[in-house]
Amino acid sequence: MNQLYYVRHGESIINAKGIWANVIGSPFDLGLSELGTQQAIVAGQACKDQNLAFDLLIVSPMQRTRETAQIIAEAIDFPADKIIYNPLVTERKYAGLEGTSFPDFFEHHSYKDLDAVPDNETVEELQLRANKALEYLRSLPENIILVVGHAAFGRALQRAIASRPYTDEYDTPTIDIPHGEILRLI
Repeated sequence: MNQLYYVRHGESIINAKGIWANVIGSPFDLGLSELGTQQAIVAGQACKDQNLAFDLLIVSPMQRTRETAQIIAEAIDFPADKIIYNPLVTERKYAGLEGTSFPDFFEHHSYKDLDAVPDNETVEELQLRANKALEYLRSLPENIILVVGHAAFGRALQRAIASRPYTDEYDTPTIDIPHGEILRLI
C-alpha cells in the first residue's frame, strides 16, 4: 500500500436518532438517512472529480458503511463484487449500550466513562484493533486503498499511523471525522 484514504460513512438513521448501534446485524444496524445518502453521493463525486482510482475498498460490514461504499463504488466504476468487508475496520463496539440513547448517556457521563460500561470495547482495545487493521492494510499488495469506516475507528487508525497512544483520545480535543469526507491518511 502506497496511499491510504479514509471516509466515514454518510449519516445513518441511528446517527439522526441519537442511538448507539455498533453490533453487526443487530436490529439497530440500519442504513443511511436521506442526508447520509446525499453525503455518500457527494463523496463519490469528489473521488471522481479528483480522479481517485482505488485499487481496493476495505469496508466495515455495518449497513451504513456498506451503503456508503456501494454508492462511492458506483460513482467511480469500482466493481461492487470486489469490495472487501472486514470487521477490523468496524466502529468501536458499544454493545453494552446497543439501542439506547447517546444523548441520555452523555447527560450524566463523560466520554471516558464508556470504557467502564460492561460489554463495551475500551479505547485501548479499539487502538489495538486499529493497529492490527493498519498492519493488515500495509500487508496488501494494492497501492491505493480506500477504507470506508466510522468516526472512533477512524481516529484510532489516525493514531496508529502517527504512532500516538490511545490516551490521546482523552487527552487531546476529539476531532470528529465528518460524514462523507474523503481523507488521505498515507
